[in-house]
Amino acid sequence: MKKLSDIYDIQFGYAFDSRYFTEDPAYTPLVRIRDVKRGYSETYYSGDYPQEYILTSGDLLIGMDGEFNIARWKSNEALLNQRVCKITARSGTNEEYIRFALSKALKKSNKKLRLLQLNIFQQKN
Repeated sequence: MKKLSDIYDIQFGYAFDSRYFTEDPAYTPLVRIRDVKRGYSETYYSGDYPQEYILTSGDLLIGMDGEFNIARWKSNEALLNQRVCKITARSGTNEEYIRFALSKALKKSNKKLRLLQLNIFQQKN
């Protein structure tokens, strides 16, 4: 039996310079954590960027801050920002299987994180 991490590749987002963030839709959308679940972005990037961080519709993403969320990107081309990662199935692996398995693992992890946060809060009060 293979480990889940043996059947996919992960690409972490790039630390884009916030000086070039804009609300002008004439530029390329930038995927931030809050955009993962909703599948679109209202933040754009007006600077230069490495081509390997371009996402396309249907890419599998995980937002990695606070609560971890997994979803498919629903919009057109966009840029993969830091604290967001892209999951790609390796040859011979069904990407929907990976999405399903990671969704279960992330739900379990999020539940543990919420319990830990509650414990910390209760200890402070």
